[in-house]
Amino acid sequence: MLLGDMELAVRQDLNDLDATQYRWPAAVLDRCIARALREYSFVWPRIQGMVMSCLAGVRAYPLPVPSALAAPAAPALSLGLGASMLPAGPLYVRVSAATLNGESAPSVESQMTLASAGEAVAVDIPAVAGAVVYNVYVGAAGGGGESWNGKTSASGPAAYTVTSLAPSPIGPLPATPGGLPLLLSEPVPSIEAWWAESVEFPVGCWPPRFVPFEEQGGLFILNLDADRIPGPTPGQVMNVLYAGSHQLDAIGSTIPEQDWDVVALGSYGYACLQYGLPASDNFHFQDGEMRDQVDDTMVPKMWRQNGLDALNSFRAKLEEIRRRRDFAAAAVAHWGDVPRRWDRL
Repeated sequence: MLLGDMELAVRQDLNDLDATQYRWPAAVLDRCIARALREYSFVWPRIQGMVMSCLAGVRAYPLPVPSALAAPAAPALSLGLGASMLPAGPLYVRVSAATLNGESAPSVESQMTLASAGEAVAVDIPAVAGAVVYNVYVGAAGGGGESWNGKTSASGPAAYTVTSLAPSPIGPLPATPGGLPLLLSEPVPSIEAWWAESVEFPVGCWPPRFVPFEEQGGLFILNLDADRIPGPTPGQVMNVLYAGSHQLDAIGSTIPEQDWDVVALGSYGYACLQYGLPASDNFHFQDGEMRDQVDDTMVPKMWRQNGLDALNSFRAKLEEIRRRRDFAAAAVAHWGDVPRRWDRL
């Protein structure tokens, strides 16, 4: 589902298929779609993840925000020094530039084929102005199949060395052999954090360790004792899952397939309300000689009624989706367990 597909679906519902004289210009229709999408996103938000660097002794961190950093150029790959746990075969690498709470779009994929297992791969990272760290994403499959492998503050030749497909275990507690993947599966170029869902710290532990937090003025504050706050150990990170708006543009969409028609229904309702507004100055008159009567005042009333009926159905669907979300979030696997997102209910 792309934005053009959603526009076509809404125009079909509105019976506005004559491209030579559309009732709703594309800009107006896109505005109606954006309003419905935002309303849907508040009920079923897009859950995104970000690997954030920890600061020694700091409990308060800013929520993720859109980044103005440019996407790095494709990294150059070469054989590195030392042994590794990489298998033989193709290796795909992407990098992104990041600040403390923002990340650029990912670079173009670079690919290298390892002739034998145990070879390390050196990654040359092109510098990006304003970047604090660079995130490296590695995978055995291309096309977005990379996962977060690590980060480095350096750029240039051999700034980072890949020794495993999985990130190294981080934290004082034991991890499973080979390490555990972080919650972030791939870089996300569009970031708009409305609220934080969960914070995992330290990462790489099994079972995962989620810490309590609270939100204040664009910050999330870790409610940890002094002996558990991030220490001076370099390279400490935390996984932050947060809720934001869904993506729907000419590139792709993050709306679940089962809810495409729900967003189209809301867009239809907003479009009806928009079209009825310019007609609100219509008039009612009667010809004195022919006694013909014309009543244009009913036109905006009918558009308004159609729009309200559609939006009432749209919000009823949103209520069903909210109940579906809350049921999944509140599910208790074992008697006595406290749901992780109980405070969201």
